[in-house]
Amino acid sequence: MRKILFGVLIMMTTAFAVDYLVKVELDERRLEPFFEKGLMPIAELDNYALLLITDTDIDALTPHSYEIVATEPQRNEYYLVYVLSPTVDLSDFGRVLLIDGPVQLLELKPGMLEPLISENVDVSRVMFEPIVRSSPPAPLFYYNPLIQAIVDQVNPDTVLSFVQRLQDFKTRYSTHDSCHAAANYIAGKFTAYGCDSVYFQYHTTNHAPNVIGVKRGTVHPDSIYTVVCGHFDAISYMAPNVAPGADDNASGTTGVMEALRVMRDHQFEYSVRYIAFSGEEFGLYGSYYYASDARNRGDSILGVLNADMIGYVNAYPESLDVLAKISNPPCGAFADFFIAAADSYTTLLTNKQMVTSAAYSDHHPFWVNGYLALCNIEDNPPVNPFYHQPGDTIGAGYNDNTFCTEVIKAQVAALCLMAHPLAAAYLTTIDHWIIDSAPGGNGNGLWESGEEIDLIVRLQNLGIDTATNAYGLISSPSPYITIVEDSCYAGNIPAQDTAALAFRVSAAYAVPAPYEAHFDLYVACDTGAWDYSLMVYINPQPYLIFCDHAVVGGNGNGILEPGETADLVVTLANEGGAAAENVVSVLSTASSWVTVLDDAGAFGTI
Repeated sequence: MRKILFGVLIMMTTAFAVDYLVKVELDERRLEPFFEKGLMPIAELDNYALLLITDTDIDALTPHSYEIVATEPQRNEYYLVYVLSPTVDLSDFGRVLLIDGPVQLLELKPGMLEPLISENVDVSRVMFEPIVRSSPPAPLFYYNPLIQAIVDQVNPDTVLSFVQRLQDFKTRYSTHDSCHAAANYIAGKFTAYGCDSVYFQYHTTNHAPNVIGVKRGTVHPDSIYTVVCGHFDAISYMAPNVAPGADDNASGTTGVMEALRVMRDHQFEYSVRYIAFSGEEFGLYGSYYYASDARNRGDSILGVLNADMIGYVNAYPESLDVLAKISNPPCGAFADFFIAAADSYTTLLTNKQMVTSAAYSDHHPFWVNGYLALCNIEDNPPVNPFYHQPGDTIGAGYNDNTFCTEVIKAQVAALCLMAHPLAAAYLTTIDHWIIDSAPGGNGNGLWESGEEIDLIVRLQNLGIDTATNAYGLISSPSPYITIVEDSCYAGNIPAQDTAALAFRVSAAYAVPAPYEAHFDLYVACDTGAWDYSLMVYINPQPYLIFCDHAVVGGNGNGILEPGETADLVVTLANEGGAAAENVVSVLSTASSWVTVLDDAGAFGTI
C-alpha cells in the first residue's frame, strides 16, 4: 500500500508543475544562453527577456539575475506598453510588473484593453509562444532597369486617392463595421489588380479580418515568398466612432495597394503576398496570427517590408527610419539591402536604426517567428502631433504625399528585387547618340543648326524570351525639328541582347543655343509595347556648376583654422551638352581674416 501511494504522489507532483512568468536581465549574448539551455523566451526587451518556465527550470536560471513576476500566468492578460506621455498612469489599467525605460509590462485588468489603447500608448500583447532562434540570409542587391521602370509607375495622385478613400471610412477601429467595410474595399483592390487569390484571414472574435492577396511566382508559386504589409485599422480617443488614421496607417496600407498596382503586369520568380493587417492597435492581433501560422506551416519568407506611418514630415530634409533587429534574427544586412534599393531607385533619404526590440508594429511577430523583417516609419519614436488623434487626416497628420510616394517607391524596388522580375520580352532604352557625318552634318560630333543627322537609340531586351519583330517610332513636339525617317525595324532581339535603332532627323537653320530637343519614342514587339522620352542638345554649350569643396592640408581635420595654410580643392561639373575646354578660375575673398596665396586654378577640359 505504501509503495502504491508513493507512486501516486509522484505522478500528481509531476502533473501539476507550476508555471512562472520570469523576467531575466540580458547581457551582450542576449537570448543565446537561454536557447542553449532549452528554455523558452517569449518576449525580448532592451534590457530584459520574459521567459515562461516551470518550477523544474528554476535551477537553470541560477547564473542570471531574474525575478518571478507572475505565477500561473494566463494568456491574453499581459501587454508590453510603450508609454508616449508622462501623464499616462498604467496602474489605472492593471498591475505593472516590469519597467524597462519607456516600456512597461502590464498585467491587464479585465475589460481595460480598449480604454488603454485610447491613451497615448503603443501596446503589444505578450504571446505565450517561444521565440524562434534563427539567422536567415539577407537578399542581395543588384540593379535592373526593368525594376526602375516598375518603380517609376508609382503615382503620387494614386497614392493620395488611396489614403483619401481609407480616411473616408471615418473610423477603421478594428471591431467597427467600417473597418470590416474597409477590409472589403482593400480586397476589391487586390482582386482588381490581378492577385491569383484573395482571402480574408479571421483571427480574433469581432475584429475585421486580415486581407491577403497572393501573386504566385512562376518558379516558386507556393510557400517561398516575400511580404509587403501594413495595418489598416486605426485608433483615437474618439474611437470607436472616429478614427480616420490617415498617417497611422492608411499610408502604409496604401503602400501595399500601390505596390500591387504597379507590379500587376509583371511576372516574378518568387511569390509575393500583399497583406493588410487588422487588430494592430489592440496588440498586433492580426500579424501575430499570420506570422505564427506561417511558421507552423513551414513557410519560407524571404523578407517582410512593413510600413507604419510614412506620410508625415516634421522637418526637411526628411528621412525614413528603417528599424532592423540586431540579432535573432539579425536584420542589419536586410536593412542595408533596402537602403541600397532606396538609394539606387529613388530619391528617398534613409536612417538605419539597429534595435534590440521594437514590439509595436506588424514586423515584430515576424521577428518572433524567426523571419527577416523591417519596420519603415517616418520617425521612431513617433513625433507626429496627430498620432492616435482624430486630427490624423490629410493635411494634418498626413502632410507630405511626396515623401509617402518616395517611401512606396523604395518598397516597390526592394520587393521586386526579392521576388526577381521575369518578362517574356521587355525592351528598354540604354543609350542614345547622334552621328553628324556628311553630307548632312559637318562631322564634329555635335548637332548644330541646319544639320540633318542620324539619331541612334540602343535597346536592350531585359526579358526571358526573344523580342520578335521589334521596331521603333519617333516623334517630337519641337518646332525646330523635322523627322525625316520616323521608323526603324530591329527584327528579333534575343533575351538580354541589344539592338540599335536609327532615325533621320534635321534641325532648323535658326535654333537657339543651347536647345533641348525632346523626342517621344514608341518601342514595340509582338508581345508588348513601351513609351520612352529622349533628349538631345542642338547647338550644345558647356554649362559649369559648382559641386563641392574641401580643405586639404593643415592639421588634417578638414577645417581651416587660425594660423593654418591649406589647399582649397574645388570640384566642378559640366552639365551642358558640349565639352568645356581650357577651364580656368580665379579665387578671391572679401574676408580680412583670410589670405589667398595662389588665386589661379586650371581645370583643363571637362
